[in-house]
Amino acid sequence: MINLVMANLMYFIIIEFAGKKIFGKKQSIGQEILVVFGTTIAISIFNGYGPNHYGAVVFFLLILFLSLFQFRTTFIDGILYSILQVINIVLSEFISMFILKIDDSIEILSSKYHFGLMLSVGISFILSFAIIWIFDKKKKYEDSPYLCMIFVLPLATLLLIMNIKDYFMLVNNYPRVFIVIVGLCLSNIITLIFFFKFLELIKLEHQLKEEQIKSQTHKEHIKLLDEQYKNNFDYLHELLHKIYNISGNIKDFDTKCKLEELSKNIDFHFNSILTNSLSLNVAINKMVSELETNGIVLRTTVYDALSNLDFENQVDFFILMLRAGINSCCKSDIQERILIIQIQKKKNMEIVRFVMPNVENDLYKDLEQFLTSKGLEFDIFECVDDNMISFMITSNVDLQ
Repeated sequence: MINLVMANLMYFIIIEFAGKKIFGKKQSIGQEILVVFGTTIAISIFNGYGPNHYGAVVFFLLILFLSLFQFRTTFIDGILYSILQVINIVLSEFISMFILKIDDSIEILSSKYHFGLMLSVGISFILSFAIIWIFDKKKKYEDSPYLCMIFVLPLATLLLIMNIKDYFMLVNNYPRVFIVIVGLCLSNIITLIFFFKFLELIKLEHQLKEEQIKSQTHKEHIKLLDEQYKNNFDYLHELLHKIYNISGNIKDFDTKCKLEELSKNIDFHFNSILTNSLSLNVAINKMVSELETNGIVLRTTVYDALSNLDFENQVDFFILMLRAGINSCCKSDIQERILIIQIQKKKNMEIVRFVMPNVENDLYKDLEQFLTSKGLEFDIFECVDDNMISFMITSNVDLQ
């Protein structure tokens, strides 16, 4: 009987191991050892003459006790963990009995019986990792309305196992029924794995829909900024034209000087949002009030557009740089607040250069994260010159 007691001890060590992996350590080592030995003695009393349905019931109650009072789980988690561990133990015993052709005539002290017990323990240890995986997935989908369905098949299997009075007789006299029950036990683990894969697909589908809604909303926002820029552009252009016409017909010197000063201010504002890149124009138009409020001069030299990014992402790219530049100007002590954006293409390479005051910032990391998320291959170079810092972003372009 000593070999059976040792097997029971190994089972509870496996249960303890898996429980700590799932629920975390809640007791001291001394308490753990005491509980493991106590539960081992208790189960050995009921299955001292081999596996039977009484042992399955006692295993279930003892594991539930461990779950609730040692691992401090919720009642639902404790029930599920107990059911899966009982199925795990019974399945491992069935498999070892079938492989080694063990029946009720075998000597308990024989080497074959001893090897069968060790084989059962080994199979149980391997299957315990599936239980750990199942609970890891369960934690991710606690809010799913379908989660209660995971109890249906394991609970039915547990009730069936508890009604099998003699496992030896089942293996030897009813091999077909035995195969069905083993298949049912295996299907519990396989079904739960596919069930969580199904939940994962549902979650991914919801995330995809949310991303599509966000993407559509963002595109509408960029479209609105684009229309706002065009309206602003047309308005300033028309206003300048009218001022020039009115100025030519006014004879009063003071009034004419005021109109010329107004014209210069409008002309400066008009030119500040006018570059060779529409996406940069839209970005500047969005940030122009912040630039003017903080007395920041933006200088642009744009010889080419960015071909590796679509229009919406180009606008986001320029807004990212402008925000970082405005923040740097506000933190810096330099008197002349200047930002510089240059874009050019050399052979098959696009080069973007951005210059701003040299203060502590996360622009390098933000640019790297942004461009990586768009799937671009790029290089970023930093260069510090006096009080200014320069970022140069290069990326290859496929030649047509």
